[in-house]
Amino acid sequence: MRILFPGALFVSAILASGATLADGMKPGQWEVARSGSVLANLHAGMERMPPEARKAMEEAIKSQNAAFAGDSGKLVNRVCVTAEQAAEYRFAGNDPKQSSCKWQKPEREGQTVRVGAQCPGARVEGVLNFSSDTGFTGSWTSWLKDAPGPMKEDLVGKWLGAKCGS
Repeated sequence: MRILFPGALFVSAILASGATLADGMKPGQWEVARSGSVLANLHAGMERMPPEARKAMEEAIKSQNAAFAGDSGKLVNRVCVTAEQAAEYRFAGNDPKQSSCKWQKPEREGQTVRVGAQCPGARVEGVLNFSSDTGFTGSWTSWLKDAPGPMKEDLVGKWLGAKCGS
């Protein structure tokens, strides 16, 4: 079963947008915690799923380098950012070779970066506020083709270290 979590796809793209800051965004392992009502409802719904369905959902989430943080309803992604990728805005989420999405050029004003994409069946817009080259807060909104309304998420990103996979 292939389940697409639009936010997971866009974490890399939003991370990439920070590369234009004065000191740049540090390459290495980043962690992004996402929260919002859709994620909280998904997490709560998983508790009521039959064991096989729950395991399939957990595996789908894990395949995107993500996991729920305890009972908080926060979904935490880990993303490896190389220096080359950061300089070129190329990650799994926004690399034209790996994505069917059309990415807008990130817009930067001071420490704020705006990014967006148009994908088959989805559109996303995000805003990040970098406190330094090792951290940001932000939000994004996703519009999915068959969803009843926009999905909003809050983000907190932090750099974990220069070595990926740790």
